[in-house]
Amino acid sequence: MFSAPRTIYLEEGNLAAWALENSVRFGEKLVITDPKENHWIGSSGQKADPLDARKLAQLAWGGTEGR
Repeated sequence: MFSAPRTIYLEEGNLAAWALENSVRFGEKLVITDPKENHWIGSSGQKADPLDARKLAQLAWGGTEGR
């Protein structure tokens, strides 16, 4: 399917350990971020999964895990 390993960005949470285990098994790279350490996501007054996911995707696209 995919020739190169993908990098998957995920906010820390209940399923992070499961996601890490499975990504390693399939040869993918997993980056788990802590929203409390990420000022742009963690300090937002609007905490919503879709909004946080969009911000995390924008950070990943820019090649950094935090701003």
